[in-house]
Amino acid sequence: MCVDLFAPFLVELYNRSLSTGAVPAASKAAYVMPLLKKADIDLDDVKSYRPISNLSVLSKLLEQFVTRQLLEHLNVARLLLDLQS
Repeated sequence: MCVDLFAPFLVELYNRSLSTGAVPAASKAAYVMPLLKKADIDLDDVKSYRPISNLSVLSKLLEQFVTRQLLEHLNVARLLLDLQS
């Protein structure tokens, strides 16, 4: 509902980030949560869990924009091998 309000701000934020090569510190913060590895293991053992980092939506969007631009450049410049994944 608020895309028209937020879009100009996000475009400015992402363009500055790309032009300076810097990511805002707030975008680097992640929420780390423990996730149980398997349902049938000891719940009281710390080794039964693995950390999962959840980044903000703004950080994920920036990552997608950078990935798209990078892949487009690599494809246009023919820098990726045919079997490169």
